[in-house]
Amino acid sequence: MSLQDTPQGERIHIAFFGRRNAGKSSFFNAIAGQKLSLTSEILGTTTDPVRKSMEILPLGPILLIDTPGFDDEGELGSMRVERTKEVLRETDIALLFLPAKDFLLARKEEQGEGPLLSEIEGQEEGLFLLEKKEQGEVIFLPEKEASYLRLFQENKIPAFLLLSQADKLSSEERGRIEEWIEDRISRKKNPLFQGIFLVSSETKEGVEAVKNAFAPLASLQEEKKRLFHGLVEPGDFVVLVTPIDESAPKGRLILPQQMAIRDILDYNGIPLVCQVEELPKILETLGDKIKLVVTDSQAFSKVNQILPKTMPLTSFSILMARYKGFLSYALEGCAVLSTLEDG
Repeated sequence: MSLQDTPQGERIHIAFFGRRNAGKSSFFNAIAGQKLSLTSEILGTTTDPVRKSMEILPLGPILLIDTPGFDDEGELGSMRVERTKEVLRETDIALLFLPAKDFLLARKEEQGEGPLLSEIEGQEEGLFLLEKKEQGEVIFLPEKEASYLRLFQENKIPAFLLLSQADKLSSEERGRIEEWIEDRISRKKNPLFQGIFLVSSETKEGVEAVKNAFAPLASLQEEKKRLFHGLVEPGDFVVLVTPIDESAPKGRLILPQQMAIRDILDYNGIPLVCQVEELPKILETLGDKIKLVVTDSQAFSKVNQILPKTMPLTSFSILMARYKGFLSYALEGCAVLSTLEDG
């Protein structure tokens, strides 16, 4: 299998987040080396997430995702913002874009040197202080950027802050930002961000630096190749319902079932394999200690009738679709089934 054939589920998902016209799409194109995402000075050019599969060493196969601006407005705008939030569920590394000049305004208020952001150029939002007191990290950000950083933290997504449009800075402004970044590095803080970079899609500044900064996160690649990624923890009981009938291969389990058993063991979970007829006995013995039940698709209806409604149930097929990265597309297809008409 070539790198371009690597399933999306096995790729590291790197998503670009920021306001409209913050430079996301231009930098997306710069990283990808192709003009894939539309760019314009007109607000809201990116209307749907744009994806590009490629390779970045030493990270390996990745999937870049450009998202609509999270400050989009109106009825359609709010729908685009929801799509941006949906991308969070598949994000492994987040790139948060903030125009460098806006960051300087935040620094001025932090130091008591200037007016609120809300008093400049009609912006309606003030600044939020974000800090990790135990590590001493303190950063001022506008409200929307701050809210997304909190989402990254809640979802344990490593994030980078990219101060975009750096080509628009004066020498004095650039010097102030670079001095702040150097001071931050010299104190070796445990940061809110994995890294902070000045970037420009016009001059390609920061493109290689950002790529190189991904290197310490290469271990994420191995975690992505897991069937039960995010589903199983050490000590969890997982029941695998595997019907044995005429269609089952003689003397062995099919590959998804083998993969499931091995992956549960790798997570130090406890796999329990049974047929449909034995499932009630396992339920009687373990009850709500069971973390998850996985069944063959042909037995899904029977298993669903046996299980309590509160017990999580999935199928080997659904797990494999998630693993290969096309489950979200399949769900989108299911959503429109009820709208189809004969003919």
